[in-house]
Amino acid sequence: MKKDNETQILGSITPEIILPIISDGAIASSGLAEARFIPILIVDTSMHTSIDDLVRLHDSAESGDVDSLWGIDKHNDHIYLHLEFKQPVKTIVALKFDILKQGGIVDTIMSTRILNLQPGKIGDRPGNTLDKPSIYVEVPDRSLKDVWTKRWKKVLI
Repeated sequence: MKKDNETQILGSITPEIILPIISDGAIASSGLAEARFIPILIVDTSMHTSIDDLVRLHDSAESGDVDSLWGIDKHNDHIYLHLEFKQPVKTIVALKFDILKQGGIVDTIMSTRILNLQPGKIGDRPGNTLDKPSIYVEVPDRSLKDVWTKRWKKVLI
């Protein structure tokens, strides 16, 4: 993806579309991501009820449709995952990751190209919400993989 498109998407990420991450973790599934760990993101949907609808309706739908795009802010301390869901519910959200604190989750999402998104509330943790509804979101976009690898190494060293 061209730099211009990344900048355009970052420009469209406003606080209103950021979906707060409450908690994160990982699960392994033999049928997905070649049995590697899949990140679970529990998100606060109190201001984004369309995500609750998406998860609920996705259960009865054959599949969903989502476009994804990664972007790094100009200060290089956050990375964003812009998600545009097209069906079964149309909605746009962005996940904001602090590179220092959540870089491991970002790296895993980029490697597995999938994440598990689960609506939740403050205090929820993956260990006590595995029975709650969630959806798997494919994240095939790897346009920032090289930039990410360099940035992640800097943080680790």
